[in-house]
Amino acid sequence: MSNSSSPPPLEPDNQPPSQSNGDRESAPRSRRFLGLTPRKWAIYSGVAVTVLAVGGYFGLRYFVDEYLAEIVEGQLENIINREVEMGEVKSFSLNRVVFGPSSLPRTSDSADYLTIQEVSAGYRILPFLWERRLVLDIIATDPELYVAENREGAWLDLNLDEEEEGPRPKLDIKLTLVNGEAIANPYRENELITAEFAGNGRFVQNQERRTFTYDVSAALASGGAIALTGTTELGEEDVSTLSELQIAGLNLPPLSPLLPVEIAITSGELDANLDIKLPSVENLEQTRIDGRLDLRNVTARLPQVAQPLRANLGVDFRGEQTQIQTAQANLGPLQANLSGQVNWQSGYDLDINLRRFSVEAIANLLQRPLPLSGQLQADLQVSGEVEDPLVQGNLSAARGFWVDRLAFTGINANISASLSRLQLKSLRAIPAAGGQIQGEGLLLADFRGAIWGEAPLDLTEAPANFTLDARLPVEEILAPYYQLPAEATLGTLTAQGEFQGTLADPKARLQWRLPAIGTTAGSLSGAGTVLAVGDRIALEDTALKSGEGGTLTLEGGANLEQDRFLLDLRANSLRLDPFLPANFGPQVRSPELVRLNQARARLSGKIADFQANRLEGAAQLNLTVDGGEVALLSQLTQGRLVAETEIERLSVSPLLTAVDAPIQVTQGRAAITVPVTPLFKGQSLPLERIDAQVNAQLAIAQGAARVAARLQNGQLLAQTAASNVALTPFLPGVTQAIALRNGRASFSGPVAALQSLLENPEDSASLNRLALTALGDVTVPGGVLRAGAQLNQGQVVAEAATNNFPISQFLPQIQQPITVRSGRANLSGPAQALIEIASNPQNPGNLTALNAQAQGQLAIAGGTVGAAARLNAGR
Repeated sequence: MSNSSSPPPLEPDNQPPSQSNGDRESAPRSRRFLGLTPRKWAIYSGVAVTVLAVGGYFGLRYFVDEYLAEIVEGQLENIINREVEMGEVKSFSLNRVVFGPSSLPRTSDSADYLTIQEVSAGYRILPFLWERRLVLDIIATDPELYVAENREGAWLDLNLDEEEEGPRPKLDIKLTLVNGEAIANPYRENELITAEFAGNGRFVQNQERRTFTYDVSAALASGGAIALTGTTELGEEDVSTLSELQIAGLNLPPLSPLLPVEIAITSGELDANLDIKLPSVENLEQTRIDGRLDLRNVTARLPQVAQPLRANLGVDFRGEQTQIQTAQANLGPLQANLSGQVNWQSGYDLDINLRRFSVEAIANLLQRPLPLSGQLQADLQVSGEVEDPLVQGNLSAARGFWVDRLAFTGINANISASLSRLQLKSLRAIPAAGGQIQGEGLLLADFRGAIWGEAPLDLTEAPANFTLDARLPVEEILAPYYQLPAEATLGTLTAQGEFQGTLADPKARLQWRLPAIGTTAGSLSGAGTVLAVGDRIALEDTALKSGEGGTLTLEGGANLEQDRFLLDLRANSLRLDPFLPANFGPQVRSPELVRLNQARARLSGKIADFQANRLEGAAQLNLTVDGGEVALLSQLTQGRLVAETEIERLSVSPLLTAVDAPIQVTQGRAAITVPVTPLFKGQSLPLERIDAQVNAQLAIAQGAARVAARLQNGQLLAQTAASNVALTPFLPGVTQAIALRNGRASFSGPVAALQSLLENPEDSASLNRLALTALGDVTVPGGVLRAGAQLNQGQVVAEAATNNFPISQFLPQIQQPITVRSGRANLSGPAQALIEIASNPQNPGNLTALNAQAQGQLAIAGGTVGAAARLNAGR
């Protein structure tokens, strides 16, 4: 049943109310929804939004204050792999956050650091949310950058993470630097390089390109200012630049430690005002540069060079053309001039002239001796396209050029070089002695890749091919070093060489041939081959052969990896006398026959350190010298040559010009130790560094003698004993039969003093340093003379006693026979006075320094006479 107090039934929700009662029913429904009126709903909604906004702001502020700096530090540390210290957040808004003092502090591995007093980072949220594009505006106030060079010469070694593969993020980052300071500390330098800088830059990165826009300037404390503005775009495989560079009064000496080479610049300035347009690396011919660059009064010191390098350079850039106005460089005697132009369209048109210079001056410049003398000059031309320059020219030496002791009438080398090859078109050298040397070759190398940094240049891996051909008159070439006997003649040496492969893996062959060596003992011929494969060098078929069947072979080679060489020599039945010097000196003759019966020798050492004191070797020789036998055993080690020899039946008198009496070494042994360094350098041997010991038995003029001698530390000790030696052959003008029945002698003193005295008998100082003792019995027809003498500190004491000595036989002017039946005599005085009397017996004044006395019984004309005589100070 219906009840009048009951509310009317509700209309279904999907039935719109009628137009007439809509306004009346809307308010009741709103009031029924949550029980709120429209005005209250608006108020409560505003309050809710406000509460949420305020809560979100304070929550975000709390997040920024407590966590943002830490998050930024972590992200940056992940990128640069280094500690980052971000300052506290000083202020924050919805589009900017400001950090306090921040830094990249020093580490145990790096002294570099960066400090910034304030970092203000503005950002835009909507581009990041809508376009995934990060837009930042960073202002760095009072940045200070300190960079130190390490001992390897590297600066600012950043260990950045490699860029991940995939699409690049979109970036739009602007950086402004305010009141910046940069400090560079070169390694082993006392002074820092400082500069103040300011400016701004912008980096925009999208999927395909990256664009850098920059406007920075710096003022160096040492003098000079630099300003750079422009834009650089980097594509996937391309770079283009449009920029302006201004350099004013840049003082170069303080900046020389920054150069990658060891050059100390002591003076010089750089000015530049350039507009640069580089469309792309692949289109260098479209490059446009306008402006001027001047390098003035540069003086630099090069390592291990005595004199400084001086240079001036002035270049005008006119769009596609570069005109060199001034380009000069002087390095001691070297003077080089560069002239011409470079056009980005047509290419190079440059001339390089290296004026004639003295090689001796270059040796002085380098402060090291060079085995060269004479003058050289070079003329080069640079042509070709900008991307493919070609250098051609000549290096020549005029008449009077010397290599060691060999003179050349001319040397000319024609070369050509590009970015892919270095060609020796021709080499021609003409020795003054005759013959010629010719060669040509080619080296392929990627100079282009090295210039653009695509690949390091390694010439050891560059393929090469060189050929050499030589025809040389051996006798004339050897003449400055070794004078052959007139009877020996050498033919023409021919050699052909070829090199292929690379320096790291070479394959080379040199073949030589000497078809004729004429001697008095017949002919010799020689040939050989030198092979080089990889790091090994070998000798093949290297031999000399004589017409009599004798041979000399050389085997061995070198190992470059181990830096060692080894040579073996074998020989038999070779005549050596035709090759011995024709004159050993006025007192010595050349032997008539010297045959090398058998020989074996070995020599080894280091290749890179080829010095006499580093060589090791041994040799064993058996020779026949004019019928005598000589065996020699030697060893070379630690810079000293130790040799032992045995001699049998060696005739000495045919080798001595002043001796006619027969002298033969019937048996002898000798040992000698000498330094080899002076021998290698062509110097005379220092006697004080020679150790020698000799023991020999001699057959002398129908008698015999024994000799023992020792040379050590420059001191000579010698002893000899002789018996039944005929003295008549050694006494000019004496015909009587005189013989040394027995005798002994000993000698001591510096060998240098003995050598000086033999060269100058009047050298009394050397004579005073010698000591001699002699005693012997001399037989004459019918009598005996016993004599003894002593030399000490330049004084002589001599005594003699005789029985039945026939004086008249030695004095032709005495007509009556006179014989000393018995007698004694003694003599004392300076040895120098005796030498002067012997050299000038007509000068009696030399007797004033002598004292002598004699007494005896003389048999004269059948009677006997007693005689006595005394000489005191010449009276």
